[in-house]
Amino acid sequence: MSRLSSARARPLVLGGAVLLALLGYLRLAPLDAPDERGTRPGTVLLDASGSVLARDEAAGLRIPVRLDAVAPRMIQATIAAEDRRFRGHPGIDPVAVLRALLHGGSQPSGASTITQQLARRLYLSDDGTPALVRKAREGIIALQLEARRSKDEILALYLNDVYYGRGAYGVEAAARVYFGTSAGDLDLAHAAYLAGLPQRPARYASTSDQAPALARQAYVLGRLADDGWITRAEADLAQRQPVGLLPEAPAPLAAHFVAQARAELARIGGRAPSRGELTEAERRIALLVAEGRRNREVAAELYLTEHSVETALSRIYRKLGIRSRVELGRALSKS
Repeated sequence: MSRLSSARARPLVLGGAVLLALLGYLRLAPLDAPDERGTRPGTVLLDASGSVLARDEAAGLRIPVRLDAVAPRMIQATIAAEDRRFRGHPGIDPVAVLRALLHGGSQPSGASTITQQLARRLYLSDDGTPALVRKAREGIIALQLEARRSKDEILALYLNDVYYGRGAYGVEAAARVYFGTSAGDLDLAHAAYLAGLPQRPARYASTSDQAPALARQAYVLGRLADDGWITRAEADLAQRQPVGLLPEAPAPLAAHFVAQARAELARIGGRAPSRGELTEAERRIALLVAEGRRNREVAAELYLTEHSVETALSRIYRKLGIRSRVELGRALSKS
């Protein structure tokens, strides 16, 4: 190979090495499982048809739902409203970043992708870190999530954790709180309405002034039409359809039954653990590890994978404020 050819090949080899190193980091660098970092809700009581009878107002409401149980229109509306190139980017959307810079943040949709929003909600706290540093960390975590999870998994995580206002975390809770229905039964008008809320839930969730929320709904419907999900005629029809919001504080239902259910829940100790408190499954893993069991032995006994045990251990260490299994026995005796 001539000296000229070697000089031309060197940047390509160097670039390839950097790319491989980056991909390796995104896939292998430590990152807590996103499934374990979502909003932990308070208690919610449902009747046989799934209607909300009572809920812990202070802790909010979250009802997990599979992506295939969410109405397709809701999925389309969410992508149109928040991240129209979601299926094509690697976690960061260069086009949206450039547009936000050019318009000084004045566009209705910002530069953050759905994956970046999820990274921010699950992994970053408002601790006074400079905005540019937080944005860089958000982007790195988004790339890590995209390297480890499918697009559908990321979308399901987002739809189960994003805040819609009225104390509702996740699309299933929002559908019930706003319309008294399930996420799988949302039609175009209701889906567009809900999809517009996460941008500014405090402003859009009010029933006293629905104009901002309806304007946002119209924007989402317009985006759906622009992206080819629906026709202009369908958008116009949905915009004219009354959304029929439920009252923000509905009258108590079945008060006697709710009181009995709460008493029974308290009797059997059915309280969900708070953050920093081990779940029953985590405690079983911790006790076995404290006895000196190896990860593969714990996995075999509890019918888990080794990766699940490793992920649980990192979460247990964080909750207990320890760094290794050597400290586990002492920490468990104090918890």
